[in-house]
Amino acid sequence: MIAPPVFTDEDMAELRRMNARLAFAPRVRMKTWASRRISHLVVLLLETFYSKGVGKTGVTVETRSIIALGKRISIRILRPPGKLRGVHLDIHGGGWCAGNAKMNDQPNAALAAACQVAVVSVEYGRAPECSIHELIDQCEAVAVWLSENVAREFKADRMTIGGDSAGAHLAACVLLRRPRRFRAALLWYGVYDLAGSKGLREAPRNALVFHAPTMLACLRLLTPHMSDEERRAGDISPLFADLKGMPPALLISGMKDPLHTESVQLYAKWRAAGADTRLLEVPEAGHAFNRLHIELSRKTEGYAHAWLSNYFSAVSQ
Repeated sequence: MIAPPVFTDEDMAELRRMNARLAFAPRVRMKTWASRRISHLVVLLLETFYSKGVGKTGVTVETRSIIALGKRISIRILRPPGKLRGVHLDIHGGGWCAGNAKMNDQPNAALAAACQVAVVSVEYGRAPECSIHELIDQCEAVAVWLSENVAREFKADRMTIGGDSAGAHLAACVLLRRPRRFRAALLWYGVYDLAGSKGLREAPRNALVFHAPTMLACLRLLTPHMSDEERRAGDISPLFADLKGMPPALLISGMKDPLHTESVQLYAKWRAAGADTRLLEVPEAGHAFNRLHIELSRKTEGYAHAWLSNYFSAVSQ
């Protein structure tokens, strides 16, 4: 049993100071083409920061184009030195319409080194140019390629999957299609109700990081011409899917995140379906809190690595 992290008074005080700074920062908005483009350009500008320190870990980075399910997809492979214990499939966040695989280099390099696994990150398309089903199809194609090539390419047979925010949503959707290909899932503060959960609809305007009132508009852009009932179809909204047969999962969410209730509800449903599932609720943390360079984030990441590493063991508990 992996014990959850213990956050000290000093950890919480550091988080509160960071939250106070974030309260004055601009919120991420994805409602218009201009706001989506700006968000994506900011990510591109920050790529150097995201990749900082990757080389010092001894982790190598390779980009490659693969073909699976009739689709050509670019992937980014991070490998630690030494024999691999397995492969983790990572799907980046960015509201389905911004960001890229490189933006996760730093956390992926840390995961690769801590778990002694290769991390394969998906360079999927962006909405609204790609539909939600096309985005899931692209991520699924990489999952299929990986399962067919894990032994030859990585000399391993164990695979896990994960993602953050929109990436956690896409990872869960891939699992619904291919639940038996992965030993475990690591899901950070995902979106699991594409019609918009009650928690998101009732979120205050001053919620940290992203602008909650425009998030519903983003979900509408992602799912045009759909009713809310159609948006809650199980194949695109995991919160309403049949989760029987899913692998163990660790869901992590900050309790100040407008999406927090979705992780809580998905955890309950996932666990009720029979999988060994855990939920880590991080007090006073907002969306994407693990990107903050503070002790609370480091402890949370360490716990996630320890939990995930267990599923690359010969005998998983």
